[in-house]
Amino acid sequence: METGTTVFHFSILKDDLHPLNPKHEYQIVFIEPNDGSHVFQVRYGSNFANPTQKHLPTSNAFNLEVTDHALNVIYSVPFKSLTWYNFAVQVDWTNRTLGVFASQNADQLKKVSKLRPNLSATAGSDGQGDFHFGVLKLPLVNPADSEADKGDVVHHGIQEGTKEALYYSGVFVESVAKGVSIGYGKTTTPITA
Repeated sequence: METGTTVFHFSILKDDLHPLNPKHEYQIVFIEPNDGSHVFQVRYGSNFANPTQKHLPTSNAFNLEVTDHALNVIYSVPFKSLTWYNFAVQVDWTNRTLGVFASQNADQLKKVSKLRPNLSATAGSDGQGDFHFGVLKLPLVNPADSEADKGDVVHHGIQEGTKEALYYSGVFVESVAKGVSIGYGKTTTPITA
């Protein structure tokens, strides 16, 4: 799965009965190597910052954003209700590049990015990791925490709300050897430029 070029497929739908809080950052799909970084990620909400930003939610908080290892946004789309957002993220493990395919609802996937370098990701087996999908919510910084604890998002910070959810579907991983699946049994060529 983590040799050559692989494509990570997934679809996401809002749960309007259990909405996400756009004041927080959510990391909702990512590949996590042992160092805790992300080869790529899909995030939603206001980016985590220490200190917490003064004006929340931020202007990008209502988008789904696909970012590279260095957190550069490769693709961004407004996240609206009653719409399935379909993604395929192409990862070339040898050349350390990324590309994104996307669509909405029943539309076939289309290339929505150029091939992008992902050179800050570690090469080789140390840069590979686990494929995660779920609702990982980062806290707001608690001003009462010590300076050392303010960046410890696992153990400290302010969490608001407990009933938040997303729907996931179509989660699978494929090699590009026979093309990239775009829906309805069809394939296309990988992103090359």
